[in-house]
Amino acid sequence: GETEQRAPVEFQVVDNLLRDHAVVSFRVRDAEQAVTQGEARPLGNHTFRFAWTVRRAGSVAMELFVDGTEADNSPVWVKVVPRTCGGDHEIPNDDGDCVCARSTF
Repeated sequence: GETEQRAPVEFQVVDNLLRDHAVVSFRVRDAEQAVTQGEARPLGNHTFRFAWTVRRAGSVAMELFVDGTEADNSPVWVKVVPRTCGGDHEIPNDDGDCVCARSTF
């Protein structure tokens, strides 16, 4: 998948093995090995939802776990592209903040 810096990434996961009371969790590692992790919210019918954001552009690995064991199709790679800024003279910095481009006021 692909997303912009600081844009929320939302995933919905279905447990096709229909495990009762499964706990789904995730861990996201960016290029600098910064970690975001958490537990998915159960929606019923063996479906779970979670969201995360990344500040730095680059590729990130999202690992998915069910009851503490990494899922077979994990990790999933997500490309994070530089944020689109609204101003004519704004560009995203490394953390995704929109700042004035060089030689502008």
